[in-house]
Amino acid sequence: MRTLSAAVRELAILTLTACLLAGCGMSPLAPQNPLVGRWSSQNGSYVVEFLGTGNCTATLRMDGRSMGGPCTYTSTKDTITITYAGGAATGGQNANVVWQYSLTGDNLTISYGGVSIPLKRVH
Repeated sequence: MRTLSAAVRELAILTLTACLLAGCGMSPLAPQNPLVGRWSSQNGSYVVEFLGTGNCTATLRMDGRSMGGPCTYTSTKDTITITYAGGAATGGQNANVVWQYSLTGDNLTISYGGVSIPLKRVH
């Protein structure tokens, strides 16, 4: 006859196994997106935050004004596609911006239109 603690342990193992097989993100072997986190330019005028959900915020402060705002993103090994819904950055229309990027540790460099912006991870 099983004890209650043995039955609880078996149930926990079965639940965890089912969750891992279903892909609920608890696997320690699942790759983590290295872009996730908050990034800032040296002077703080450009700040980007990538969430694991695919949501982001990208804000540029220039001449006392803030541009950008809430967005979503997708990434490949060398590009990040930012979508500003509702025209937060463009005056009313959805807008996609494709950045080239390189990432080394806590240093992220994004490039767009021939301009490169070095960012550091904010801890």
